[in-house]
Amino acid sequence: MTFTGDSRLVIRGDFNAPHTIWGYGHSSKKGTDLADLIERAGLTLLNEPASHTRIGAGPHRDTTPDLTLCKNAGIITWENTFEELGSDHRILSIALGDPPAISRKHKVRLVDWD
Repeated sequence: MTFTGDSRLVIRGDFNAPHTIWGYGHSSKKGTDLADLIERAGLTLLNEPASHTRIGAGPHRDTTPDLTLCKNAGIITWENTFEELGSDHRILSIALGDPPAISRKHKVRLVDWD
């Protein structure tokens, strides 16, 4: 599955797709399907599984529905600020550095000067 070519891609969203890879205690069908898609697409998950992005209320546990994925991102950092500003979701910060250098293929035409 190719959908970015050599371009930089960063995806961030509230996926609500439980999976043990990103810190849930169980995996749902939606989470398993998403994990399979991430692998097939060659995406990288930036989240730290123990750094929950949503605060549980009452009997509910803290979870990680907010995922950050990338491909061809170059230098990138991900941080959970642990600030929620009145929401049940924490503020996440990413910093993008320079994109990776792309090796371009050029046609070379040789000239015989003799």
